[in-house]
Amino acid sequence: GLAIPDSVCEEHYFYMSGYVNNKSLDPESLTPLKHGNWISKGFKGAILPFRLSAEGRVDAFLKDAFSALKAEFKNAK
Repeated sequence: GLAIPDSVCEEHYFYMSGYVNNKSLDPESLTPLKHGNWISKGFKGAILPFRLSAEGRVDAFLKDAFSALKAEFKNAK
């Protein structure tokens, strides 16, 4: 998704998170992303601040975050 500035990030940002059995997946143990960061306090997921969203980075961010969350989802079942 795309979020407006809030307590997670002081500027617009792209985000992705995952859930299993109505509980958010905790990204604390996931491999760092090439573009963006994992957040585990409050919001649990990945964010990419808009200022870092140069061409190609958003796609890479979404693919990397999705792959990591998908693997974590399989482990959490």
